Amino acid sequence: METNQRVLENFKDSNFSVKYKTIDPTKQTKYKESGQQFQVVLEGKPEQNVMKTETINLFDHHIKKASLYGLQAHFHAPSEHSIDGKLMDLEMHVVHQLDPELTNANPREKTQFSHGVLGFLFRAVKNNYFERNGLDDYHDRFLNSILDSRDYNSKLDLTKFVQKLKFHKRWTYQGSLTTTPFSEGILWNVIEQVIPIRQSTLDKFLEYRKIEES
Repeated sequence: METNQRVLENFKDSNFSVKYKTIDPTKQTKYKESGQQFQVVLEGKPEQNVMKTETINLFDHHIKKASLYGLQAHFHAPSEHSIDGKLMDLEMHVVHQLDPELTNANPREKTQFSHGVLGFLFRAVKNNYFERNGLDDYHDRFLNSILDSRDYNSKLDLTKFVQKLKFHKRWTYQGSLTTTPFSEGILWNVIEQVIPIRQSTLDKFLEYRKIEES
């Protein structure tokens, strides 16, 4: 992905919104060795885990907007996407299924997409980065709580995780899954803002992967 890519000035995703049921890390996390993915399973009814977007209209011009229902979130280290040719330290994908009304519609109204992914990119910073710069470390604490059993005092708010970002600036494209079976028909939305996390938090993801693979 290129930072100098032309911005679509005449397109505004005014319908974009997310709503996810709070996550209990003690019950909803697992490790999937295929693709080396640490996963968080999104539980609840479809309407409790939903992303709405008009970016589908850029590719399926006959569809103005779409609802996508969250299935799971997983992580890749290093990132699967690069920015100006440079990989980031970590990437999170929230995987959604397209509204069945769009995937099962008649051929003239049907979408080409089966799933959609909302992507987030992270870079590791020194452990005192947030304190030294007076910055909020919400996203770092969110990721840290997924792996650290000592932080399981409350449920995690993925909705707030998204809303605290500059989510209106995103790369969007028609693509495929980044791991096997590399299925096509994926509507990608990757948030441009790179999220800082402590090096110690990244190390936990990397160490957890080593332990699970041994």
